[in-house]
Amino acid sequence: MAAAEGGGEMVPLPVRKLNGEEICQIYADPSAPEEKLKREVHSATCIPAGFFSLLQSEDGLTIVLESDRPWDKLFVDACTFGDVPLIQSTLPLLPSTLCEEKQGLLLAIMKKCTLVVELLLEKGVSPNLEMNDGDRALHFAACRKDSDFVSLLLDARADPTAKNCMGETAMDNAWNEDVRGIFDLKWSNDA
Repeated sequence: MAAAEGGGEMVPLPVRKLNGEEICQIYADPSAPEEKLKREVHSATCIPAGFFSLLQSEDGLTIVLESDRPWDKLFVDACTFGDVPLIQSTLPLLPSTLCEEKQGLLLAIMKKCTLVVELLLEKGVSPNLEMNDGDRALHFAACRKDSDFVSLLLDARADPTAKNCMGETAMDNAWNEDVRGIFDLKWSNDA
């Protein structure tokens, strides 16, 4: 095993949710300061370090979402983890702003959580929510060359003609042949 910068042993540390489900594994010195461990967990999970704390045990780390966070932050956290029951319980409690719904949908696409994307769309989160730059979830999925999510969003009535601030449609960002094929098939059937 490699030695850490501080001289401790770098060992595999499983990172678990409170329910015991392992979400990732990091290689770190268990005696490292919590902030360093949080950076490692953030790198492995993409969850902002300010959204969680860590509990250390002999067999790894447990990530604890900040439970005193407003519902909107819990919702975004749940989308990050793919925690369907938490999404179901927090979605109806969201404020009238749609910022968190947009974040949740994008996070679920980024993490490839099909079940979460389907749930959000089923619960009424619009596939056409506009980001600050005019992009929508369909732009994001097309840029990521993710034909499954492009198909799912088009089935949910995402607008393939919507343009971002640069005047581009999601189809303009579809450089992948599979993604373009999905656009051609689904959009031509709707037209």
